[in-house]
Amino acid sequence: MASFSASTLSPAIEYQEGNMDKYLQQLQSYTFIQEQGFDPLMRNCKRMWENATEREWMEFCLLVEEP
Repeated sequence: MASFSASTLSPAIEYQEGNMDKYLQQLQSYTFIQEQGFDPLMRNCKRMWENATEREWMEFCLLVEEP
């Protein structure tokens, strides 16, 4: 199990392999900056990278609609 903490003030978010949807839902409120040395081809990162780009970056430039 990997542990990820977005900041010192936020609670830790834990990822358990096989539960990607729940993990990504927890991460949606955070902004991520790619760190030097990130390798999206790593065994455990490849699928996560595909899910993150599908869920987050495909709607990156959509404007908020007023009701």
